[in-house]
Amino acid sequence: MEASAASVTVSLAIAAVLWWIWRTLNWVWFKPKMLESYLRRQGLVGTPYTLLVGDVKREYSMTTEARSKPIKLTDDIVPRVLPFPSHMLKTYGRTFFTWRGPIPTITITNPEQIKEVLNKIYDFQKPNTFPLSRLVASGLFSYDGDKWAKHRRIINPAFHLDKIKNMVPAFHQSCSEVVVKWDNIVMDKGSSCEVDVWPWLMNMTADVISRTAFGSSYKEGHRIFELQAELSELIIQSFRKAFIPGYSYLPTKGNRRMKAAARESQAILRGIVDKRLRAREAGEAPSQDLLGTLLESNLGQGKGNGMSIEDVIEECKLFYFAGQETTSVLLVWTMILLSQHQDWQARAREEVKQVFGDKEPNAEGLNQLKVMTMILQEVLRLYPPVINMARAIHKEMKLGGVTLPGGVNITLPIMLVQRDIQQWGNDAAEFKPERFKDGISKAAKSQVSFIPFSWGPRICIGQNFAMLEAKMAMALILQRFSFDLSPSYVHAPYTVFTLHPQFVVAAALMVVLAFFLIRVVNWVWLTPKKLESYLRRQGLPGTPYTPLVGDVKRNVNMLMEARSKPITLTDDITPRLLPLALKMFNSHGRTFFIWLGPVSTIMITNPEHIKEVFSKVYDFEMNASFPLVRLLVGGLASYKGDKWARHRRIINPAFHLEKIKNMVPAFYHCCSEVVAKWDHLVLDKGLSCEVDVWPWLVIMTADVISHAAFGSSYREGQRIFELQGELSSLIAQELKKPYIPGLSFFPTKNNKRMKAIDKEIDIILRGMVSKREGGEAESNDLLGILLASSSEESGGSGMSVEEVMRECKLFYFAGQETTSVLLVWTMILLSHHQDWQERAREEVRQILGDNIDAKPDIDSLSNLKVMSMIFYEVLRLYPPVSQLRRSVNKEMKLGEITLPAGVRVYIPTALVHRDPELWGEDAGEFKPERFKDGISKATKNQVCYLPFGWGLRICIGQSFSLLEAKMAMALILQRFSFELSPSYVHSPQIVMTTQQMETSVASVAVSIVIAVVSWWVWRTLKWVWFKPKMLESYLRRQGIPGTPYTPLVGDLKKMTSMLTEARSKTIKLTDDITPRVVPYPFHMLKTHEQIKEVFNKVYDFPKPHTFPLVRFIATGLASYDGDKWAKHRRIINPAFHLEKIKNMVPAFHQSCSEVVGKWDKLVLDKGLSCEVDVWPWLVSMTADDNRRMKAAAREILVILRGIVNKRLLAREASDDLLGILLESNLGQDEGNGMSTEDVMEECKLFFFAGQETTSVLLVWTMVMLSQHQDWQARAREEVKQVFGDKKPDAEGLNQLKVMTMILYEVLRLYPPVAQLIRAVHKEMKVGDLTLPGGVQISLPILLVQRDTELWGQDAGEFKPERFKDGLSKATKNQVSYFPFSWGPRICIGQSFALLEAKMAMALILQRFSFELSPSYVHAPYTVMTIHPQFVVRSSPHSCIYIDPENAIRLSIYLPLSSLRTKMEASAASVTVSVAIAAVLWWIWRTLNWVWFKPKMLESYLRRQGLVGTPYTLLVGDVKREYSMTTEARSKPIKLTDDIVPRVLPFPSHMLKTYGRTFFTWRGPIPTITITNPEQIKEVLNKIYDFQKPNTFPLSRLVASGLFSYDGDKWAKHRRIINPAFHLDKIKNMVPAFHQSCSEVVVKWDNIVMDKGSSCEVDVWPWLMNMTADVISRTAFGSSYKEGHRIFELQAELSELIIQSFRKAFIPGYSYLPTKGNRRMKAAARESQAILRGIVDKRLRAREAGEAPSQDLLGTLLESNLGQGKGNGMSIEDVIEECKLFYFAGQETTSVLLVWTMILLSQHQDWQARAREEVKQVFGDKEPNAEGLNQLKVMTMILQEVLRLYPPVINMARAIHKEMKLGGVTLPGGVNITLPIMLVQRDIQQWGNDAAEFKPERFKDGISKAAKSQVSFIPFSWGPRICIGQNFAMLEANMAMALILQRFSFDLSPSYVHAPYTVFTLHPQFGAHLIMHKI
Repeated sequence: MEASAASVTVSLAIAAVLWWIWRTLNWVWFKPKMLESYLRRQGLVGTPYTLLVGDVKREYSMTTEARSKPIKLTDDIVPRVLPFPSHMLKTYGRTFFTWRGPIPTITITNPEQIKEVLNKIYDFQKPNTFPLSRLVASGLFSYDGDKWAKHRRIINPAFHLDKIKNMVPAFHQSCSEVVVKWDNIVMDKGSSCEVDVWPWLMNMTADVISRTAFGSSYKEGHRIFELQAELSELIIQSFRKAFIPGYSYLPTKGNRRMKAAARESQAILRGIVDKRLRAREAGEAPSQDLLGTLLESNLGQGKGNGMSIEDVIEECKLFYFAGQETTSVLLVWTMILLSQHQDWQARAREEVKQVFGDKEPNAEGLNQLKVMTMILQEVLRLYPPVINMARAIHKEMKLGGVTLPGGVNITLPIMLVQRDIQQWGNDAAEFKPERFKDGISKAAKSQVSFIPFSWGPRICIGQNFAMLEAKMAMALILQRFSFDLSPSYVHAPYTVFTLHPQFVVAAALMVVLAFFLIRVVNWVWLTPKKLESYLRRQGLPGTPYTPLVGDVKRNVNMLMEARSKPITLTDDITPRLLPLALKMFNSHGRTFFIWLGPVSTIMITNPEHIKEVFSKVYDFEMNASFPLVRLLVGGLASYKGDKWARHRRIINPAFHLEKIKNMVPAFYHCCSEVVAKWDHLVLDKGLSCEVDVWPWLVIMTADVISHAAFGSSYREGQRIFELQGELSSLIAQELKKPYIPGLSFFPTKNNKRMKAIDKEIDIILRGMVSKREGGEAESNDLLGILLASSSEESGGSGMSVEEVMRECKLFYFAGQETTSVLLVWTMILLSHHQDWQERAREEVRQILGDNIDAKPDIDSLSNLKVMSMIFYEVLRLYPPVSQLRRSVNKEMKLGEITLPAGVRVYIPTALVHRDPELWGEDAGEFKPERFKDGISKATKNQVCYLPFGWGLRICIGQSFSLLEAKMAMALILQRFSFELSPSYVHSPQIVMTTQQMETSVASVAVSIVIAVVSWWVWRTLKWVWFKPKMLESYLRRQGIPGTPYTPLVGDLKKMTSMLTEARSKTIKLTDDITPRVVPYPFHMLKTHEQIKEVFNKVYDFPKPHTFPLVRFIATGLASYDGDKWAKHRRIINPAFHLEKIKNMVPAFHQSCSEVVGKWDKLVLDKGLSCEVDVWPWLVSMTADDNRRMKAAAREILVILRGIVNKRLLAREASDDLLGILLESNLGQDEGNGMSTEDVMEECKLFFFAGQETTSVLLVWTMVMLSQHQDWQARAREEVKQVFGDKKPDAEGLNQLKVMTMILYEVLRLYPPVAQLIRAVHKEMKVGDLTLPGGVQISLPILLVQRDTELWGQDAGEFKPERFKDGLSKATKNQVSYFPFSWGPRICIGQSFALLEAKMAMALILQRFSFELSPSYVHAPYTVMTIHPQFVVRSSPHSCIYIDPENAIRLSIYLPLSSLRTKMEASAASVTVSVAIAAVLWWIWRTLNWVWFKPKMLESYLRRQGLVGTPYTLLVGDVKREYSMTTEARSKPIKLTDDIVPRVLPFPSHMLKTYGRTFFTWRGPIPTITITNPEQIKEVLNKIYDFQKPNTFPLSRLVASGLFSYDGDKWAKHRRIINPAFHLDKIKNMVPAFHQSCSEVVVKWDNIVMDKGSSCEVDVWPWLMNMTADVISRTAFGSSYKEGHRIFELQAELSELIIQSFRKAFIPGYSYLPTKGNRRMKAAARESQAILRGIVDKRLRAREAGEAPSQDLLGTLLESNLGQGKGNGMSIEDVIEECKLFYFAGQETTSVLLVWTMILLSQHQDWQARAREEVKQVFGDKEPNAEGLNQLKVMTMILQEVLRLYPPVINMARAIHKEMKLGGVTLPGGVNITLPIMLVQRDIQQWGNDAAEFKPERFKDGISKAAKSQVSFIPFSWGPRICIGQNFAMLEANMAMALILQRFSFDLSPSYVHAPYTVFTLHPQFGAHLIMHKI
């Protein structure tokens, strides 16, 4: 607590800003997205969340549009009143969610669910209302919980039916006044006149409320109505600013007027109430009006149980507003409906006359009006005053079968429910009062379908009042008048607060910054000042609030000053511990408030108040503790409410006195050990010595807790003590620092250590608990008692293991801390007060005798009365906890004080215990005698002694602590007397421990920043330089020419310049358009075979990602790929069937003939010819051809979904595309169709593509036919022959052969799309080219269709005759013509476009001839298709002239298209745009990679029930895993030890902690570890779903090949390589095995012979060389010497790569020119060169006719060359496979051999059995293939070695799409680890001897060795099982046979057992064996 005041202020400011930012982000994004995800998982449907605004903007737009025009009386009002909910109901069904800003609102219309919501009033509460609406009224309507229940109970009598009957005269008086006025108006006008009844009815109901509420004061009441009406209007206006937080606090004119009106209303009401209260005090009888009844009911409650005057006023305001609104609305709609339905008006009038005649209506008569009741109920059903009810959910709740999270709102749409045809029948929207003739219960299927006044416990209290008032009004009206609707009436219902017949517009605006500011200002100023004002009004004194810091700065200064100097033992410690509290206590009295930051803290010392606080445990709850403190103190001490009660009930038996008695022996054992050590210390020094008892007492109490808590496991318990001691120290340091929210999540050194400690404690505790649960006998220690107590709970109400562990941690910390503090202060005070020390010692001796070895027992300890008095006094003067805290979460009464929610209550124990008023003037003195008669007499029965708390939450362990302290002091007093040392300094302070440590947060922060920035820079550099250059290099190696790469911009600048230049001038019609349309040269596929291959392989060459904005125009089928494209194509195909398209011909004709007709008029108006711009006409015509779709497209922005839904509901057959599409879609199997969104996207695509393609085709056809008049004449002649002057039809259009040829030729010369693009995502072959993943392919339609090699020398000319024999014969290859694409993805709408074009041209040719205008300028250019463009600025239009048959001339001009996008951007703008895009992409990808995606995946995995470590930003678990691995490798182990904790320390730790399946983090990538054999089997079988993850980049320098490939490439390579590893081939390699192995054995023989008969040999390097030599010979035969060089290079590479692993997380490090990197690349190049030389030599030999070699390379080349053309491997692939075989073959076998020799050295019996078998099979002969296969014992040994020491200890797989594994769904983006070593040592599969070397387990083969065959996977399993396993086993058999023939061997004393992993499992310090010559 040594921080300066400035640092505190800065810290609080930082905390505020961070809190502000976090709360905002959480409010606007994280929490809404989490809730959305939760709701969708529950099966709920709804709109996606839109940042901040939700659906408000959309709802507002729909509401504005709906209210912009009135409707008919017969129309349904729902789309006008509730446009958005009704739209959602049609779209999503009866239950859905929408967004009110960032809050999800679930709308439910199911009556059963509504019933549940309205019944559970404590679970589904009222949401927060719009703040300003409280100015109108709050009261009962807005309250919840206990406050609502209290007010309802008080108000109920006021609305009893008898009371309401007394109000009928007031009803009559008010209503008759209005009716009389109407009478006079009508009389003045004659017998009838028009009256706007709405304002009259509002005034009338207001007058009724005034009279019934205030009686004789109704005139003042009427003023309240006027004020509330004004307030309502102002609030409605302010709704426009409702979403500008804090707007209501601004001093605007409207706000000032609202507050003034509210104050005046309040003042009038208070005046009326005060007048009534004075009259009551004067003895006057209470009035019978509502106010009188309310006051009488309230005053009749017990003291403290009634309402305050403010509450009464609020209830009056509510009654005024709600009563007036509800009844006036009911009456106005009743009159409107009866005006429309004269028959019911007549029936109602008849009934009124029958009951009353012309008399005054009375209460009894009104109750007899049955028809009127039916009418009113039907009006309430159709026009409910309130159209929605809302409820909020504050905690997770079940509703029906759905679980709803806290934080959502529920809307009950009353109007929708009351018009639901499922409940009310098909006439639900009609006015039929007869449906209520048998009452409400029988009117609908469910009674809860009629809820105009709500339902359940919260049903409107005033419904009887409203109904009786309405009946009175209608009775009087019907007696006097008949009425009907005026012609001027406009039907426009809308909602204000209730449903009014009026039109208004409201707007909503959300401003984030304003929200930020108001939340912060509210937190740091408004709320504290409001609380301060509230507390001062309560009469509480306290300090004034200082913004943000409160009294923290002052308190820090006072504490620093107080602690700067020690005090004497006789001084009061309170000024040192609680300086500010003491000062306030002396100056302000016993109760006062101070400020801890912006939180008001009330200090109470009054015993009665303290008693009340401690008694009301549910009202005054525990404060939320400092986050890190929860690591130490969780459990019972921190729980609240029901959870606390449950835990207390379970734990209580564990602290029963009988249980504690059993712990006394443990107390004695621990205390006596410490006392004995003190004894030795004293004896060593003489008769006395100085001892610092504090650390000894801490250790002793910790030891007691260890024994008492964990019994036989006390040693582990002691470890917990050590860890908690360290944890306390770290937390104490953090407490000294300013609190910055979220800092505990930063990976600082302290934080990581604290979390590591916490986890270690958890592991120790979990281990203890698991032992107990596993059957270990229960004991009387706390853990045993707690588990037994917990297990006795029934019905699942016990504690979980985690909760038991938390309670153990709490007991450990609190028990040790409390008792050690008590003992140390006891010894200090007894040192100071020797008389009491003597009395205590005397008592101990009297009870235990003079024998110092006498063992105290429970009875003797209980008799120590003096000791008890001393302890009580020590606890009074030095309580372990100096103050106790509670929070107030709702408004509470404390004594006479009302405390508002949001304050805290502090009970300063140290002050209360030393208060002279409570303890006397000697309160500060040590006087144990005050407790001689017990605590109750010492305190005069007041609650002023609370060292262990008080009441229900009194410390559960107080008896334990006191008994332990007595034992310790008894033993100390038996042996010692003690006094204070002169060196003792009295300086008590509040800490956890006294240790201190330093930490460096900066270094961690800097490291993370460097890592992130490095990654950013690396990803950017890779994107803008390394990857493009790598691709460029790859393509050039393939022989593909192209431009050199320019960073970032590529060829964009060049393309822009060329396009700009090409378009700057026009061309002639005879010129080639290609240089103008596609001027830039770049590599494209031109050969028809390549194009054909690309078109056919739709899954390999998908569409590239489009420019994002293009998606706004259309997506749909054109942009989809893979399975989604296939599904949509299958569904849409029938819609474009020729028969369907024929049905559209009439629509084609109608649209085309309209345009032609208009052209006809234009020509006639001008004479014989005129100039017409045909381009826009053709665009509009083709759009009109799709007019139904165009309508649909327009409504996409507003109600396209409504159209689709309407079609779906109607299910009517329709021949438009939408109808056909829906019909086709609905015909699919369930789940195989398209969503409505998909249908809409397809509609948008059809509209855009269909219109664009056909308009372009038509315009170029007309241009071409204008130029080629002969073809125009031929086409016209054909049209006349087929149709004459008749209307073209489908059959005739199909006969237009000439027209077809013309259109084909136009499509060839002017294809709508100039080029097609495809993407390559993985390495692909296209013809002879191998294309890498990451490139795109351009298919230049324009160039191919004008290619002279394919179309002849006249390719650039317009010659339709080339198509006379059809497409197939028009060119040398059919794939040279693809204007509509080709192959499976050929345009689905081509027939549609051609038929439409034929119709248009037929109609045009029937009416007109046309030619080019002299001013026509030929300027084709591309937008998305090839448009005509004119760029000569001197002439705004270019024209062509067209002559019809009657010699009328039509001129058609072609201007710039409105859709034109000029590619005239400067190179600079392109560069800047690309740079900005790069930066934004970079930032987003980084954030997504390091945070959003990992957190999303973590959440997903946890929802699937998977457990694992929480994600740590960027590093994941890498640092932790590295630390554990480093520590594990720092020391060797014994041969008998389990190697798993050394080789796999982190996974084995996780396995123990989380179980058999868990997830960890490799940086930001989650890795799921699975050990279940069935799941492993599934993973290894599904090789296309679970693929290899990306390897560490540098490891590819060693080898890639088959091992690292996936998918088709792996399958191809496996197929080619398989023959090379056939058993027959391997048998041929046995001589090579023998030669290599025998060379090594001979060398060992020589070494041994030189030394005698035995010597020590490190066999590890020999075995590596031997296996390398085997690989060299078997792989390269006669070239094995070169092969041996490869081994040396790969060994060097491996070592360098292992070193570089340390820099693996510095992205791009491998590209830096470091010494290591340069050497790695040089070694890789040399290795590559050697292999290429060997391969080339073999290929030359094969060409020369030499027989292929039988070595692996020869076999591989032979197998590869035997594949069909294009199906084999490239030479590079062959080289990679050789490298892989070299590395993997050498590593695997050498590792297998070394561990075999080590284990056989340890197990001589198995070595002897193996040797015996070898001798039996071979004797002294050379081993051969047949004999090796007979070595059964050797096979068993090798399999057992592979099980215990697998070469590869882990296998990894990646998931790229969502997959099911077992019962779990795994998302794409996670990796899977199969821990081979863990699986192969699993005792569940292999038995309890799983860790032992027992080869006999394999005697019956692998299948019977374990429960599951997939538990043995050293060579993997399934399709990807290692191809070389037979090779490795045969080689190992050969080596071991030769070794066993010559030698016996055992372990050398110098051998150190230290297995560790490089790539495979190596012996870290070699394998030193003693070799004995046989």
